[in-house]
Parts: sequence; C-alpha cells; structure tokens
Amino acid sequence: MIWRILIILILIAVPVSGLAEFKESKIAAADRDDVLLSTNEAPEDGAILGSVISPEGEVTICAVNDSSEIKGTVNEDGEFFINGFEPGVYSVTISSKIDDEIKQLTYEDVEVRIGEVTALGTTDLEHE
Repeated sequence: MIWRILIILILIAVPVSGLAEFKESKIAAADRDDVLLSTNEAPEDGAILGSVISPEGEVTICAVNDSSEIKGTVNEDGEFFINGFEPGVYSVTISSKIDDEIKQLTYEDVEVRIGEVTALGTTDLEHE
C-alpha cells in the first residue's frame, strides 16, 4: 500500500517540477525581451565621447554651434559621454583650470548625427 502511495506521489511530483522549470524559462525569456528596443523607438539625439589626460583640476567640455551650446565634465577616470546634441557641426573645447592657469584644446568641425556617438579620442592637456 505504501508503494502505491509513493508511486502516485512521484507521478504527481515529476510533472509539477517540470512545470516550475517551464515557468522559470518563460520568465527568463520575458526578461530578455524587455532589453530589446522596439522598432518604434528611434534615437532623438547624438552624443560625443572621449577621455582627457589632465593634471589634477577641474575639466570642462563645451560644444557650440550656431544654435546651441552643451557643456559637460569628465568622470573620476577622465572620461566623458555627453548626449542631447541636435545634428550639426560643433566646435568642442576641452579645458582644465589648475590654480590660475587654464589649459585648453579645441576640436573644430566635429560632426554629430542623430543616433550616433562621435568619438573624440584622448585629449592630453598635460602637454598643452
């Protein structure tokens, strides 16, 4: 009699455990789908990125064109990523102020396009 009960419990337990695995795989698949962008979501701006080698001091990035000005700063590693650009050609000035001395470098004719990131590379202000 006990064997019959054990067999029945096993027959019930096996499909239930398989159902749990099926639900978990469905949840994992749903999580992956959330990461995908819809084809209706188009980028609305452009961006610039780069890095700056500078002595200790405040570093600012200023991008200007005929219709706008966008400013940003670097993170603790000297890297920057600035978005919110309308398409166009910009003049990008990277400057560092240490005490009363200002070091800067300007990139002219930097083209920014919607949905793209324009890389400026590494700017070395230590030797400017």
